[in-house]
Amino acid sequence: RADALAAAADDAFLHAMHVTALWGAGVAVLGAVVVAVFLPGRTPGPGDAETEEELVSAAESADG
Repeated sequence: RADALAAAADDAFLHAMHVTALWGAGVAVLGAVVVAVFLPGRTPGPGDAETEEELVSAAESADG
């Protein structure tokens, strides 16, 4: 009788762990989707953008 109770408790524990893991994964995926939808796009920083002078000199050198 004790072995049957231990087996039932083990099955119940494993089932609960599987359900919890699946719910946790679902919440993580949902969180990633919400972040991807609502997070603003990345704006270029001061070092990323070319200055107007660089663009003008590049255009002038391309014209010849």
